[in-house]
Amino acid sequence: MCNDICSNVYWYQEKPVRPFFIMPDFKYLLSYRRKFELSASKTLSPSLPRGTYDLPIPNTGEWWLCGPFNNKNNKAMKSTLKPETELKYDQVYDGMHEEGSLWLTKGSREAGIDKARWIKRSAIHGFIDFRHVFRPAGKGVAPSEDGVALARCELNVPLDKEATLQIAWSDELILRVNNDLFTMGKHYSFRDKKIVVNLAKGSNSIILKLSNTLGSNHGGWAFSFKATTKDGTTLIPRIFNEDK
Repeated sequence: MCNDICSNVYWYQEKPVRPFFIMPDFKYLLSYRRKFELSASKTLSPSLPRGTYDLPIPNTGEWWLCGPFNNKNNKAMKSTLKPETELKYDQVYDGMHEEGSLWLTKGSREAGIDKARWIKRSAIHGFIDFRHVFRPAGKGVAPSEDGVALARCELNVPLDKEATLQIAWSDELILRVNNDLFTMGKHYSFRDKKIVVNLAKGSNSIILKLSNTLGSNHGGWAFSFKATTKDGTTLIPRIFNEDK
């Protein structure tokens, strides 16, 4: 998962596969040599205009993310972090990072990720990639740092009902649904699991706590989420109660 999240959508999505783009005009399908010749005559650029033929991405929800936290000896996963229960979105938390951490470099401090804080993030095809948000600033290609981050949303239902949550992740995941706690286990590679939960009428709090190690996917730190009721309705993760 060193590549952009879209590559994961391609490999892991279920059929039927959603089309991602409209076929470009024929002039953009010409060989590069032909396009270069046309470009030289100033009638056509050799580049395909970015985004011109992309189809709109379906809305798969929005989340609050909080992190990063140091997870030495799995401490952050074994304990209850303050933002798991205190939902104050303007609060800044101690990330518990130790000397030498990539999250304490000058670049990381300038980016504001030396401490843990809540950040809004839209899901991409149902995916949330913590590495897109809390990537440490250090020397080298794709630096990875063991850590933990939280994701929080709310699911709204008109009546009390059951819902199936399909979640894929790597590495260790803990799930909170309202007051219920689920230890989902550890995946050494990106794998999914389904769980049936009871949702109450109105807003239901969903909190995911996900750890990260270098692992078999080169430090990939992401999850995908889909909630479906028995009648096939997909519940979209929402952000509510920002003033808590």
